[in-house]
Amino acid sequence: MDFEDEVQVELPHYSRKLRIPSDPVLLASYELFKPSWQTQGLYSERNREIFAEAFAEGDLDTLENLCVKSLAKQGIRGFSPVFLEKPELMRVFFDALDVELPLRECYLIDDQRYWRRVVVSKTLDKTLHLKRWNEFDWKSEGVSRKFVELVEDCPVSVVPERKLAALAQTVWEQVGSIHIRRLQALPDSAFRNHFESDPEQDITSSSSEEEEISSDEPDTDMGEEEGEEEDSHRSEIAIQFLAVPEGEPESNERRLARHQRNAVRQQARNIQEKKREEHLQRKEKLREQRAAGKIPEVKKKKKMKKEKPIGDVFSIPVEPEPSDDEHTKPDMRNKQLLLKRILRYDYPAHHCHHIDLSFVRHLRNLVSFTLEFLGPANVKDFHSRYLKFSDSDIVRLGKGLGELEHLKTFRLRNSHMDARKLRILARTLKAMESLEEVDFGYNQMPDDCSDALAYLLQRPKMFRILQLEYNRLGIKTTIMLAKALTEEHDGVLEYLGLAHNPINELALETFFTELVNTQHVLALNISGLENTRGILGRAIAKLLRRHQPLISLEMAANYIGVAQGEIIVKSLERNQKVLYMDCRVCDMNADQEFEVDMIVRRNNYIHENMHHGENLCNVIKERRHPIVQKIEEDYERRRECIKVRPKLSSSSAESIPEEAEDKEEEERDIWAILGLRAPSVKMEAPEAREGSNTAPSESTPPFVYEPNNFDLEEFRQSVYLPGPGNRFFYLQQHRMH
Repeated sequence: MDFEDEVQVELPHYSRKLRIPSDPVLLASYELFKPSWQTQGLYSERNREIFAEAFAEGDLDTLENLCVKSLAKQGIRGFSPVFLEKPELMRVFFDALDVELPLRECYLIDDQRYWRRVVVSKTLDKTLHLKRWNEFDWKSEGVSRKFVELVEDCPVSVVPERKLAALAQTVWEQVGSIHIRRLQALPDSAFRNHFESDPEQDITSSSSEEEEISSDEPDTDMGEEEGEEEDSHRSEIAIQFLAVPEGEPESNERRLARHQRNAVRQQARNIQEKKREEHLQRKEKLREQRAAGKIPEVKKKKKMKKEKPIGDVFSIPVEPEPSDDEHTKPDMRNKQLLLKRILRYDYPAHHCHHIDLSFVRHLRNLVSFTLEFLGPANVKDFHSRYLKFSDSDIVRLGKGLGELEHLKTFRLRNSHMDARKLRILARTLKAMESLEEVDFGYNQMPDDCSDALAYLLQRPKMFRILQLEYNRLGIKTTIMLAKALTEEHDGVLEYLGLAHNPINELALETFFTELVNTQHVLALNISGLENTRGILGRAIAKLLRRHQPLISLEMAANYIGVAQGEIIVKSLERNQKVLYMDCRVCDMNADQEFEVDMIVRRNNYIHENMHHGENLCNVIKERRHPIVQKIEEDYERRRECIKVRPKLSSSSAESIPEEAEDKEEEERDIWAILGLRAPSVKMEAPEAREGSNTAPSESTPPFVYEPNNFDLEEFRQSVYLPGPGNRFFYLQQHRMH
């Protein structure tokens, strides 16, 4: 039915009446008095007229800024020349740009605020959030992080030489440091053929990838060159040895070293020959098996026997069910076979390939390069093969590092390093004159890497920092380092890290004996050594007494004990140059650790006040505690103030007779005053009477203070002068009741 005119239709409470304002005054008043969303949802507010802008979520921006933000969604292509005329629009544009823009599009942006947003969104370092846009080189850090993301996400199956090399040539000016935490490993499908093959049929490609070993070094006379030059056709992985410089006589050590290298070469040849024979045997056996499978077997025809008549159901012959060979399937049906097959293949290093890192040669401004093999971010998917890398990977990396002229820091951490790979890498690092810091921590390096490390340290300029923590280095490496540090080099090795290595006390004592005669190793880290048995304290005490350049010593988590701890404390007490020492968890008592802390604080105090020279002891004696020194200064200022204080005024001298009169008044008999008793007469001595007669003539008239008679100048002159000392008592006695 139709509604009558008098009937009023009520709208639901969630409906709104919209009004579009045009007056700016209304807009301003609405922004001030607009109701909240909770109020608008009430039933009583169903007929309220509101503006359409109230439905816009968040802050409503101007149409001009909305257009700029819309252009920013298109990336750097949305930049308009109009923004150059209005800096406020350019600010809105860069603030609206996405931080995930491709590096090819955003590397030309010079806005530091944009690059700060990029770095903050991609870093885990909370300290960078506290830095402002003008306190850090945000563009260099942002471009480096974006480039590292592309390297970490590049799969092994894709050859990155063209894309990454072209990109590196474009952004090389902004990239100063690179920290690659993980590289994409080969997928599991690449190792499937090694799992599915039988042990007898495993024909690896080790024979085709054999290392070419140089010929033996002949015995040389004086003036002849030891060794032979590397041929141009040799492989890049070939082992290289040092040559004896011309004009030097051959010593027994060099002759023994040459014979030892020849023995190593012969041993490598024997291993290669054995592998080659095994490879040929497996190949011949596989060929025989294949030939045997192709020859058909000639079966003799059997005579048909007469079938016996079937007597009943149980006498019917039933053939057995054909075998499905489930017991031979190495899968979840037979877990033991599956585990045996998995353990048979240990993922050798020459199968674990990664992308070609030789493109780093295009980053000519690179100062710091860090490479880690951490594997995927998800811990449950971690595998030991992620720590391994092939010889070809290290060869290509060395090829790229060799062309970096400004590289100062090289770190290769969290990997599985062996002597062969380290020897290949040392050949490149040795020739880099600008290199100052080398870090091979957490690389599981065995003690056989001592020869490669010795070759690395035989360079004219010594490294400034050498970190070898968390490896498997032992006696050979320690003796090698001692010999390398005794040779003449340009520069000083400031930091040497040997923490958490299986090094015993005898090797350390030999190392310290050779070290005390050099200027190397200002900071030493020997924390957490594995083969120490309680006699390490003597060697450390010897180092503290004799090695003058030592500034920092970290020896935590080593068994030393209380007896040897006392020896270390006595040696440290004589040393005034050690500024830091960590002796925690060394089984020393609390008093010894406290004494070590106090001695180190003393040394730091001497170092900070070295500008006093020989007068430092006198300066220390004269120094006081800050609070005591402040009190003494206050007392000294008071003494100076008392010295310059003016003398007392004449009013204080005239107040003495008045006090005598007051005393006389106080001595009056109260009973005589009240009339209850006759007053007593006191006889005065003639001297006193005579003195009383002469006193008024000699004394000056008393001082009378009349403040109303002072003018302004007299008041200013006398306002700062001290009054009489008995002023308080004088006023107290003469106050009006």
